Amino acid sequence: MNAEVPHIKKVDEADIPRCVEIAREAYPDRDTALSVPWFTWCVKSPRHLVLIGSGTVGVASLNVHYGTELRPRLDLLYSIPVRRHGLEALTMVRIMLRWSKQQGAKPPFFLGSEGGFDFAPFAKRLGGWQSQNPTYEIPF
Repeated sequence: MNAEVPHIKKVDEADIPRCVEIAREAYPDRDTALSVPWFTWCVKSPRHLVLIGSGTVGVASLNVHYGTELRPRLDLLYSIPVRRHGLEALTMVRIMLRWSKQQGAKPPFFLGSEGGFDFAPFAKRLGGWQSQNPTYEIPF
């Protein structure tokens, strides 16, 4: 099986409108009013990596964990629901993992979804496992 390697690049400010388009196509029921300023902030931040492919946009960040070390996490991974974009999204996460290591971040890379997407197949393909740390939602 010879799968085509997706073209993925680092986002610059000129790509932000396309990032928002992908967000709207991937999640048509979500409000994207805050997307442009947020993507702009992420693109300018040295602690964020923003990537785009033909139908996928992803954001990874480095967060200061316990005030002592950088920990990487996936902040966003939007993919237009077309079969070929699954490989694009997986390749994007691999690039994020390499970037995290190059930035001196400490493992693990946190991969999760507040939107209910099951990242188990991605995590398994990348050598990951399900965390035992519970997450809670508190209304306000």
